[in-house]
Amino acid sequence: MENKKFIIYTFDTNLNIIEEKVGSVEKVNTLLQECLLNADTFYEQGEVSLAKTSFGLSKGEDDFIEITCNSPATITCHTDRLIYNSIFAKLLGYRNHFHITTDKDGILEILKNYITFDRKTFERQYKGFLCR
Repeated sequence: MENKKFIIYTFDTNLNIIEEKVGSVEKVNTLLQECLLNADTFYEQGEVSLAKTSFGLSKGEDDFIEITCNSPATITCHTDRLIYNSIFAKLLGYRNHFHITTDKDGILEILKNYITFDRKTFERQYKGFLCR
């Protein structure tokens, strides 16, 4: 997997973003493993749960992908749509987000593609997951 420049971020228990300077594929894999282990735990507070089971990658101001491990077998991925076919599609606000629910193998593929693809190719690959 080619290692293009991206930032990894996590959340503290107040849901503040904690950024690392430059991400690595190894760190992404480690964070995913930690989140999967933490997903099996019951948390009293939602903020703590999100801090322990979520992380994100970013390639720029608006270009991000967020991962949440809901259980050891169910992982969700969210990112905003940045590429539109027309100005009307953007203005109408139709299908502005990608929301994907998958398993560990699926999320590893999505993360690999996010890291290696340019944004247009990534969005084309996952266009079937666009939603409001």
